[in-house]
Amino acid sequence: MKGASLHLASPACDLETLIEAFARPLGLDATRLPEPQRQFLQQVHNDCAADELPGFSPADIGAAMAQLWTFGETANGEPLIRLRPWKGEKGARRDLLEIVQDDKPFLVDSIMGEVAEGGYSVRAMVHPVVEVAGGKRRSLIQVHLDPVGEDRAQLLIDSVKAVLADVRVAVDDFKPMLSLMHRSIEELAAAKIPASEEEREEALAFLRWLEGERFVFLGARIYEYPRTPDGGYAHEEPLITPEGSLGVLRDEKRSVLRRANEPAVLSPHLRRDFCEMGIGILVLMDQPCLEPRGGLIALSGFE
Repeated sequence: MKGASLHLASPACDLETLIEAFARPLGLDATRLPEPQRQFLQQVHNDCAADELPGFSPADIGAAMAQLWTFGETANGEPLIRLRPWKGEKGARRDLLEIVQDDKPFLVDSIMGEVAEGGYSVRAMVHPVVEVAGGKRRSLIQVHLDPVGEDRAQLLIDSVKAVLADVRVAVDDFKPMLSLMHRSIEELAAAKIPASEEEREEALAFLRWLEGERFVFLGARIYEYPRTPDGGYAHEEPLITPEGSLGVLRDEKRSVLRRANEPAVLSPHLRRDFCEMGIGILVLMDQPCLEPRGGLIALSGFE
């Protein structure tokens, strides 16, 4: 789910009004606001619609943004997550979910998807990105929610923390996963397999389509299936190759298949139709938080 954005384009809260409301609690001169803060507020202003903030004054909004900015200044490289109550001058109430971390792809869609899956009611969202020392970009996300309740607050924080960890490893391992897919395509193209050339080309065309940056790789895992003394494949659980576990599948306890027996033990049918092809590639498409599309890639290695 993509969160609703704010939009402060009403005369009651133009950019200069927002700047003044932001500067006041920080003890800054609004007429000499440093450029990073001004750019931050410009993005907030561009993101925002007054009708999404009923009951909150420009002073309320400016103070909330000042607190988000101050929270962002405490960042030290690790994601910061907090949930705090927000009360307007006229008594309006919301909870603010705030996340600060180095900017990465898929952050907003992943966070908003997790929030939606948890059943929390989103009223608005802002996502300014600011330049910090060293040429890095810092992402500051503020999600406006109906009051969550103390019994669900920690659950929300923990779930967002988990999805941010998934985003991190999926993004960090994207190139290795792409390389693994490319190597598997080359191996399939060169392998001597009991299949027609038409079948081989159809499989290769599909894998090349996946490789062509039309698909988000969430995780990859290589399985090695044990052999029997006669050279066949044993009806035993395959071994996970640690160096071939990438993205969200770095965690060996994480299942690819939603079933108790993970990874799957080969049935006689699979041994005949899957393994004996010479190289096996299992692609699982899912619709997780990472968008536009996601998938877990399990590559099974055979001699």
